[in-house]
Amino acid sequence: MIAIIASALLGLYVFLPEFLFKRLAFNFRVVTQTQKGRFEEIFSGAGVSIIPFLFTLLASKTLWIVGHWPFLLEESVANKYSDYRTVITALSSDQYFQEHLAATWLAISHVRLDQFRFLFWMYCALAVEIVCVVLLTYGFGFLSQYSLYRWTFGKIFLGRVSHWEVLLTGFAFPRKAQPQGG
Repeated sequence: MIAIIASALLGLYVFLPEFLFKRLAFNFRVVTQTQKGRFEEIFSGAGVSIIPFLFTLLASKTLWIVGHWPFLLEESVANKYSDYRTVITALSSDQYFQEHLAATWLAISHVRLDQFRFLFWMYCALAVEIVCVVLLTYGFGFLSQYSLYRWTFGKIFLGRVSHWEVLLTGFAFPRKAQPQGG
């Protein structure tokens, strides 16, 4: 049971954000010279989801709305930790689960809602991250004149761009202003 839950959490917190990021953030072909291994996929997914995860974690501790909305639960921090402890103990011990059945199901319900709330805000932060990357990619031709942009965004995000994409499209050139009037 623990393996199933760990797999679901890994998928929701690492693999799905990385999949969405790859599909929505880059509008050009990525170099596919080598096949990624499992470790590289996990590391890549963790790299994509770490910013929204940390933002959501910090926001949930400091902003009331992120910590309590949606899925309102009126509980204290001590109760939240108690619910998580109950769920983990019940998952690791069938005897504890059978002896504390009602408390375990209530704790599972609270933990589920807490995780849904966290995932909601994390995916909102992921959407903001994707929009920022799209805007930074779209402005590559103009922004590449700045060394800080080339060193950070150019090396980190655009290092995987296919060389053909750069050579055969207008990707590297500044966007021209649209003519005004008719």
